[in-house]
Order: sequence, then C-alpha cells, then structure tokens
Amino acid sequence: MVLLLFLIPIIAYLLKREFIISNMLNSLVFIIVLMVYQEYDIPFPAFILTMAALFLLHYRKYSLGNKPFNVVFTGYLAVMLAVNIVTNISNYHDVFAVFMIHLLFPFAYLYLDGYNKPVRTSKHLLLCGVAGISVLDLSFSLTLLFWGSSQQATMNHHPIGGGLAVAFLPLLIYLWSEKYCDKGVVALSTLAFGTSVILSGIRGYILIFTGTFVVAVAMNLRRIMNFIAKRKLVFLVLILAIGIISVLGGSKIAAAAREQTRMDVSLGRRTAENDYTLKLLENRSIRENLFGQGIGRKVRDIRSVYDFDFYMTEDRNYFYDFEYSLAAVNECISFHNNWSTIAISTGFCGLMLYLCFFIKLIKKILFLNGDGRQYKILLITYLFTLVISLAYRETLFRGVLEIVSLYIAIALKTQAVSEEYDHV
Repeated sequence: MVLLLFLIPIIAYLLKREFIISNMLNSLVFIIVLMVYQEYDIPFPAFILTMAALFLLHYRKYSLGNKPFNVVFTGYLAVMLAVNIVTNISNYHDVFAVFMIHLLFPFAYLYLDGYNKPVRTSKHLLLCGVAGISVLDLSFSLTLLFWGSSQQATMNHHPIGGGLAVAFLPLLIYLWSEKYCDKGVVALSTLAFGTSVILSGIRGYILIFTGTFVVAVAMNLRRIMNFIAKRKLVFLVLILAIGIISVLGGSKIAAAAREQTRMDVSLGRRTAENDYTLKLLENRSIRENLFGQGIGRKVRDIRSVYDFDFYMTEDRNYFYDFEYSLAAVNECISFHNNWSTIAISTGFCGLMLYLCFFIKLIKKILFLNGDGRQYKILLITYLFTLVISLAYRETLFRGVLEIVSLYIAIALKTQAVSEEYDHV
C-alpha cells in the first residue's frame, strides 16, 4: 500500500508540468518508502520506474540517431544485460540488482541528453524546492540519529540522511550562482545540507560535500575575509569557543568522529575486495579482461577468493576478522567499489565507456554559455568527488539522481533564462 505514494510525483507533474519539482517529490517518496521497508529491493526499482514515467511524460520525443556515443554506450550495456539474463536465468534477479545499483546511473543523463522539449520552472519555485528538501533531509538525519544506529541502517549501515544533500548539491550550486536568489535562504539550505551530511557519517558524502564547499570557499576567500573583517568580534568569540571545546574535549571529539564514520569496522572487507579485484585482473584471460565475466555472478562462481593467497601484514590490516572478510567477499555479487564491479562485470570495454561518459560530462560543463568560471569549477569538483566516492561506496540514489541533478544544473546555464523562468 505504501508504494502507492509513488503516484504523488506523477500526479504532481500532470497537474503542474513541473519536471524538476516532480523529481524532488519522487526522491522524498523514495526515502519515506525506504524507511518503511529498510531494504532497497522494492523501493529503488519503484523509484526508478517513477522517474522513467516522469521522463516519458516530459520527454516524449527522443532520438539516439545524432548521438553516436549514446548508441554505443546503451547498445553495449543492453547486449551485456540481455546475454547475462539468458546465461544466468536462474539468478536473473541478481543480474538486475547489480545492473540497477552499479551500472544504471549514466542512462538518465543519456536519455535527457537526447531530449527536444525544455523544462520550465521559476527560480522562486526551485529555491523553495531546494530549501524544503534541505529541511526534510536534516529532519530525516536527526530522526534516524535519535531512532538509533541499528534502525538507521537501510542496507549494510547506509544511513538515509545526507543522501538528498549530495543528490541536489548541483542545484544548490546553481542557486548560489544566480543573482536574483535570496542568498540567506540558500545559506541556510547549505547549512542544513552540511549538517545532514556530517550526521550521516558516510565518508563519500563528506568528501563530495566538503570537497565542493572547500573549493567554493577558496575561490571566494577575499570576499569571505572582507565579510569576517566587518564582524571581527563575532568571529573572535566563535574561534575562542572552538578552541576551548577542542582543548577540553578534543580526544572525545576525535573518538566520536571515528566512531561516527565507522573507520574501525568497515575497511577490512573493502581491503579484501580490492585485493581480490587486483589478483583477478592479473590472472584472467584477455577476453575476460576486455568483456568481463558477467553481471550478477557471485565471486565464488567467477573465481574463488581461496584460489589466491592473501596475507595479513601490519601495513594492510583487515579490521574485520580476516576469515570473515574473505568468506563475505566470496559470496558477493558486487563490491563496494563501483569501478571494480564494472571492470569485473563488463570488462575494460565497459570501464572505458564509463570513462568516456565522464569526459563527455566534463566537456559539456566546460563549454557552458557565459563566463561562469566558478560555476564550471564547482560542477567539475562535484563530478570529480562523486567519481572518487563511487570507488568506496554507492550513494543513496546509486548515482542516478546525482547525474540527473548535474544535468539540470548544466542545462539551466546552457540556455538564456529570464528572471521569472529557467528553461532546461
């Protein structure tokens, strides 16, 4: 019954024809349903199907004809998916699971890249949407924090809070770049998003958000210093307070931060996964290196971890129990490292297509209209940190919503816009 909530964004689009706002509603519905189910098995496919419905409603005419890369990319992965379903029909659900979680995210952009109809939304409505999302994301984070860490997990200790902050960061960057947006509202939204990210404890989220934020601060350092100079007393009190807190509780803060980011309990399995990937790539055939060994196959069916030698050393300590790490990896159908999964599943051909996809995105950003140098740098920083984070863990929306938001942020600057409406 709770899945009927996914009708809300579709109804909202049919009533108002607001593509961006409808996708925001879809993300909120996904989180609510995810909090009910506590697993991705049903909510994520429902989220993807709803997004696909919104795409089809808005972008009805679409052609791959003048997009050679789109044809090659979608064709290669479509063939890989079909072949793996046929050859692994008894475990087709594993094939679909890996495809949706690790391989799907570029398709949303490639579909949008072939559109021929603009999105029409007011800057005020977009600002209200992002502000509302930031408040709700913070609410989710605080609710889950007080609810308890055991209930916070939706899938292997992956908190829900902070996911919206990362997904809609490109739209926040866009609002910062616009002259006619209320910067006070944007600043409060940034603060809410940043708090959600910290509370999530997800290192990838922290990298994406703080990496982009630090670059933004570095590019506006003179303006920030002038702002601080006019409010010296306030900032002196703030610095003094931070110093006292650090002296009195520095060790406790460091310990809490380490516990919140789970540094001592999550590196072991990842280390074992990465070691296995390297050993497998060194010991498989040329054909397997080129085209991979199949989507959704368990490690033990590809090549058991026990076929290779793994050694415990002081500089490569498995934080998990050593035997547990290897046993867990042996039963995997995918890894935390998204790029390892792609390399093993689709080979270097597939990996190169994803590399070309990101190069295509960077070129799109670099050739944006106008002289928005800072805007381009921030979007590239976001993309770069997203790519790095996917080497450690998938995001809450598995990169799909992140890429859609990035596309919208690019498209908003691609065409001339009025004060009242933005055309995507």
